[in-house]
Amino acid sequence: MEEAKVTDRRSHPRRAMTGWVEIWGQGADDTLSGYVSNVSLGGIAVYTKEILSPGTTVLITIHFFGKQRLESVRAIRGEVVSSLKLDKNFQLGIRFLEPISKENGSALFTYLTE
Repeated sequence: MEEAKVTDRRSHPRRAMTGWVEIWGQGADDTLSGYVSNVSLGGIAVYTKEILSPGTTVLITIHFFGKQRLESVRAIRGEVVSSLKLDKNFQLGIRFLEPISKENGSALFTYLTE
């Protein structure tokens, strides 16, 4: 019997990251805080205490531990593409509306391309 192959449709490979985020978005009464699950040049997965619906446009600030120090990348525009309920938390998949590049997120770009 032939084994089925699973194809990953993502354009950019995901990388685990230790860090946290602040998210501002339509439908959120206040800033949401959360923890990073993984990130790529095209998007991020985060754990939060509140849900945002797919299609919600957001601004994200990412704080993460880079090579030598704490780094921050501010005001990345994104769109929620998935929301998954996990016990008392949610996992949000957010697609960056402008992929991370050397010009718009140098610390994160360096982290992801090293």
